[in-house]
Amino acid sequence: MLYLLAAGAVLGLMVSMLGQIPALAHHELAGITTSYGYWAVISGIITVHSSRPWKAGLCCTAFFAAMVVVYYAFAWYVTGVFPWQTVLWWLILAAIGFGWGFVVWYHHQSGWLGSFVAALPLTVVAVSIWNILVLDLFTPQSGAYISLVIFGLFVIYFFIFAAQSMVQRLRMLLFTVILTLLWQFGIASWLFDWLGTL
Repeated sequence: MLYLLAAGAVLGLMVSMLGQIPALAHHELAGITTSYGYWAVISGIITVHSSRPWKAGLCCTAFFAAMVVVYYAFAWYVTGVFPWQTVLWWLILAAIGFGWGFVVWYHHQSGWLGSFVAALPLTVVAVSIWNILVLDLFTPQSGAYISLVIFGLFVIYFFIFAAQSMVQRLRMLLFTVILTLLWQFGIASWLFDWLGTL
């Protein structure tokens, strides 16, 4: 647990420092702390290596909370600006990371349930890949190609280590495709409409 707190803090500091460099402020890697795709990658890796669901959830929350706190603390130190609402939003997501890690850990189970929960982080990553490709962010300046490589490697890694069999991998693929299409054409528009009313 302590090593995940330290790793989250180091990543938060590195990304915050990267964001302070004007030439790199809009680079894809400067947005790791606020990219759902990267959060899904990190939580997926944590759940693969966790022995219990509560431990997966706790480790996800610890990592993300440390990353967010250090990221914004350093930015505050440098700029003197502390965006309370933004920090609170990402800390709430870090807390929700407990439930996310807890649920996604059940990819260890065989059958349809394990396949479905394994498809959750894959869907977030697939939506991120889709957005990079469709929104034409694939330029050397944006660094999106680095994200595509990282996301692609994660998909391969997760298919190898999260699945118990080839049948489960096929089920994961099926659920990922269905959930991605639902997200892109249905859930996403509903969610953003709802968030706009808040």
